[in-house]
Amino acid sequence: MDEALSQSAEIALRAGASAFEVTLMPVTKTSLTAAWGVNPLALSSFEDVSGLSQVIDLSVSEELIWQGFSSDARRQIRLAQDAGYCVERVDWLQSLDHYYALHCETYVRTGVPPHPRSYFAGIAERMAPRGNAALWCVRDKDGTAVAYHNDSWFGEAAYYHTGCSATGSATSGSGYLLFWEAMLGARRSGILWYDCGAVFPGTDNSKQQGLTTFKTKFGGETHRLFRARRQFAKPQAAAEVLRGGPAHTGRARTLAKKVTSWLR
Repeated sequence: MDEALSQSAEIALRAGASAFEVTLMPVTKTSLTAAWGVNPLALSSFEDVSGLSQVIDLSVSEELIWQGFSSDARRQIRLAQDAGYCVERVDWLQSLDHYYALHCETYVRTGVPPHPRSYFAGIAERMAPRGNAALWCVRDKDGTAVAYHNDSWFGEAAYYHTGCSATGSATSGSGYLLFWEAMLGARRSGILWYDCGAVFPGTDNSKQQGLTTFKTKFGGETHRLFRARRQFAKPQAAAEVLRGGPAHTGRARTLAKKVTSWLR
């Protein structure tokens, strides 16, 4: 692990990055068994920048999971069902164009620059065929997909990775229904731990406050989200690689260009 982390950080530096960050999801075996909550990455000479994440135990009955929801979450789900909304798992590749359109709409609405389409194309073309990405959509009574929920699946663990929605759909309760059905789908596929994603108790950021309120309405427990960073003291050294400086070999320059192209 130490060797892999060091090599990854070195590639990032060569590619022109100012820092390298890595995350251990709270539903991995490494995180679940971490003694005393010590970040294993901090033992590899990385700066500990850990946060918190909301995790739900799916090994219990569906009824117990449901009872762990807040009363408002259960009410929102019933409202969506009564209004004719329904959820289904869809093919990632076939849904890619519409997903990306809603992704851009969502990010523009929330004031965040959208990811490049290639980010989601990689999920659709590589992760989904291997069974490591599950895409769910919620449709209104007319059959129109108004939101998507993308989970990463690995062994007995699932992680809420990305999501997007049409403007105005949040008031329908469909987002709660979508989250609930995605969780049930993971459970029925044998997944035991479901990570809802990062939460930010006490934050002053309005977006983070909203995300925290939404995710904690599904119950579960707050776990440490192990994150670590290596800040590069001399970022100009990375730039020198791409300029072809004398301190670096031609092989290193070629590698840096390939990595930079892949990251884009």
